[in-house]
This record gives sequence, C-alpha cells and structure tokens, in this order.
Amino acid sequence: MSIYDSKLLITGSSGYIGENLYFFLKKIGFKNITLIDKIIKKKISNQFKIDLSKKKIVKNFFKNNKFEYIIHLAAISNIRSFKKNYKKKIHYNLLITKNIFESINYKTKFIIASSAAVYGYPKKNKIDEKTVLKPINNYGISKKITEGYLKKKR
Repeated sequence: MSIYDSKLLITGSSGYIGENLYFFLKKIGFKNITLIDKIIKKKISNQFKIDLSKKKIVKNFFKNNKFEYIIHLAAISNIRSFKKNYKKKIHYNLLITKNIFESINYKTKFIIASSAAVYGYPKKNKIDEKTVLKPINNYGISKKITEGYLKKKR
C-alpha cells in the first residue's frame, strides 16, 4: 500500500495551514483525507464539524474512524484573543490535544504543529529541538505545555 492510500486526518482544516495542506495533499495524490474543524468555512467532502474539546464526541469519532496519520493543527492561535481568558485558551489547546491523543491507538502516526513562539527570541539563528523554550506569548505557552504533555506520553 502506498502512503497516498493511507487514511489521513487533518484537524484545524478551516485554518490557513490546514486548508492549504489539504489542497496540496489532494494535488499530489493523497486519496483518503478526512477533515475536522469546529468551524467549517468551505464545504469539502469528508469533513466533520467537531468540537475537539468534547471528550465523549472525540472518543466516539475515533472509535468509528481509524487513521494511519493525524496532522493536528487545531488550536486557538489568535494572539489578540489570548488577551482575554488566556488561562482558559491555554487549557483548551491542551485539552483538544489530550482528547485526540487519548482516543487513538498507538499505531497512529501523530503529527502536531507547534510554533516559533515557544522559542522566544533565541540568540542563535539556528533553532532545533535542543533550543531552550522561552515562550514569547500565551499562545507560545499553550504550545509549550502541549509539547510537554506529548513528550511524557511517548
């Protein structure tokens, strides 16, 4: 079986990266792409409107749908929106990741997008996984916390 035949899920599919990634993967030949988002902007086949913060709904979705790959892009990312209720938004970003990760089987390849905001303003031009994390804003903090959760779950 070719990777192009794999069952692939993209969360956050209505966002800029998610939408463009979907069209790119379709263009290069991926056949089995499923999309999830809390808000649906464009009607695309095999797209589900799901609030990933609802654990029962997420568990039920993954009970009935199995994927070889998940590209997890869903998150509250608007920096301005983090100014109000930032703790709630940080919690939400972690919660949606936990709900997905705890609902899938160990064979699923789980790819998550982070942000340069977790690195702050490094003194070196080259950033890698060993660079010290110093988030520059609440969105960066939410990504750092989510990364920490996933590292513990490996």
